[in-house]
Formats: sequence, C-alpha cells, structure tokens
Amino acid sequence: KSELLATLNNFLIEQYAAGRRVLLVVDEAQNLSQRVLEEVRLLSGVETTKEKVLRIILAGQPELNAKLDAPELVQLNQRVRLRFHLSALSSEETAEYIRHRLEVAGADAREIFAPDTFGEIYRYTGGVPRLINTLCDTALMSAFTADRDQVSAADVASAVAELQWVEYAARPQPLGTPAAARMRGGREPVVPPLARVLVAENGRTLQELPLLPGRVIVGRTPDNDLQIESRFISRHHCQITTTGQASIIEDLNSTNGLYVRSQRVHRHYLRNGDVVLIGKHELLYLDERTARGHGNMTDTLPGIPALGHDEATLAGEDLPFEIPTIS
Repeated sequence: KSELLATLNNFLIEQYAAGRRVLLVVDEAQNLSQRVLEEVRLLSGVETTKEKVLRIILAGQPELNAKLDAPELVQLNQRVRLRFHLSALSSEETAEYIRHRLEVAGADAREIFAPDTFGEIYRYTGGVPRLINTLCDTALMSAFTADRDQVSAADVASAVAELQWVEYAARPQPLGTPAAARMRGGREPVVPPLARVLVAENGRTLQELPLLPGRVIVGRTPDNDLQIESRFISRHHCQITTTGQASIIEDLNSTNGLYVRSQRVHRHYLRNGDVVLIGKHELLYLDERTARGHGNMTDTLPGIPALGHDEATLAGEDLPFEIPTIS
C-alpha cells in the first residue's frame, strides 16, 4: 500500500509540474464503506506548498448524502466543498431526454414514441431518469412483442401494468430506498418473481437474482443490478429484460460476449433451463411460470465447459460520472 501511495503521489506531482489537473471520479460512492471513504479523504490531502493537486468527485444515489453526514466521517464532510443533487426532469425535459437517448441509440429522425406517450411517461416517472429508462424499456418490449415499430400510449399503459406502478405523485416514497431492498427502477419485490437467474462458477452456485418485470443490468461493477466480480466480465456486460410473457438477454457490446449452447449470441429469448456462458461464469435461467414443480435447483448447475484462458479476453475498463467535490 505504501508503495502504491508513493507512486500515486509522484504521479500527481509530475502532472502538477506539467500544468495538468488530476480528477478522481468515484461512481456509486454510496456503496463504499466508511473505511474506504476515509482512505479517499486521505488521498485528497496530497498537496504542494501552494495547493492541493488532486480533485475528487463522489457520485452516487441519495443515500450518499446520509453516509457523508455520519458522525464517523466528520473529517471527510469538512473537506466537501460542493454538493450537487440532480433533480427530476420537467415534462418537457422528459420528452427531450427520451428523444436524445433514442437518437444516441441510432433512431435518427424516426418517431419511436408517439407524441401522446410522453405525458403518460412523465405521470408515472415524475421525471426521474432511472424510472424513465425502466418504463421506456418495458414499453418498447410491449411494442416489439406486438410487432409494431412505434410505441403507443397503450404500450405505456401495458408497461405500467407489467411494472405494477402507481402514478409518481401517489408513491409513498420518492427515490432513495436502501439498495438491498430495491430493484433497479425503484420497484420492490412485493410480488412473486416471474423468473430467476442463478450465477455459478465451476458448477457451484454463487448467487441468485429474482426477475420482475423490467430491466436488469449484469456486469462487473457495483452499479449493476447483478454484479459478477471477474476480470472476464465487462463493466456493463449484458441486460435481461422481463415482461409478463418472456425474458430476453442482450449483449451490451461486451468484450467476451454471451454464449448459449456454444454459439455466441447478441440477443436471445430465454427458455426455462437455458444456461448462458458469460466470461468464466454460467447463468442458469429458471422460468417460474413453467418450472413451479422443479423444487430447489440452487445447489448445482449442469456441467458446462468454461472458457479457457486462450478464449477469454480481459474486459476493457470503462469510465464513471459525478456529485460532491472534495478538495
């Protein structure tokens, strides 16, 4: 540790001497322990005789504010120079946000969402980007399964029913419930899951994730719904979208891809018992609607040859994003 800190200190001084500023961005910082946050505070103390040479941005969910206000982190809190909270979007901004996301995804000038859908989307999401993403994903799936190339107000209504949401104004709590009790998109597992995914390595089950209507992101870092800590897993490796009828797994341009029955797939409709190879791990899909009588299947997975070292490539690194600034 002392060698690493010395290396970092030398790097910071070199960058400062060259007239360059160094910024450290820590994403999903609400998941950091108090011990790690204290280490971050110590890093912020690196300085020359004139000024500090490292700027730090902690980005996270609303729980981060409460963590920073903890009595045990008073010294870190004293170092925080600025706190910025991203508030919800307006109705107009919600429509602009959706159009922008579609444009980035390659929609060009096509009107994927009918004009009368944006008001309904805002009514049920309150302009919260994470909820907008979840509702739009589910509405897109509804239109896709009906073989339509435009999302209608009926598709949004169907998505709301799938997610079992109420109007945003009627929600007892806004965003910010504890992560352990929250599925992505702010919905809690108050109904039986439609399916389950078991994660295994070398035939041994490591974790299980229930699937409710909506989207689940699988990847290497803590900001995913399902985290698999492996250097052969990309930061955001794949997503699983579940509706009342089916679940679809889709590769998110990962380094090592997805394999089903030894074939690399980009998008795959999951069937009960499907095993998806992801890096050196296996995902077993259990459809609760068709597998009710199968009992507990969490002890072992079918033996599937994992990727050899010559077949698996180390996943490339990605970059994070923003909130409190520490000086």
